[in-house]
Amino acid sequence: MCRYRQDTTALLVPKLVSVIDPRGEEYTAESIGERLSVRDFMDGLRGTGVETGGHAPYGAREKQAFANSLDRVLTRTLRRR
Repeated sequence: MCRYRQDTTALLVPKLVSVIDPRGEEYTAESIGERLSVRDFMDGLRGTGVETGGHAPYGAREKQAFANSLDRVLTRTLRRR
């Protein structure tokens, strides 16, 4: 996830806005802090010249995980109404 999206996510999650990444992970107040820490750590490694690789290709499994996560969030939201 790019830096801007993670920073925006960090603002939305504490306001109880549901946020899902393209691979289907739903962020929580606990997980976004961890993701930001990992992002900053990896950024530091890249800054020293270490090649850190990247995400695996986005495929059918990731699309399905996103669709399932979106369905769970929408169902949960509709039940609260």
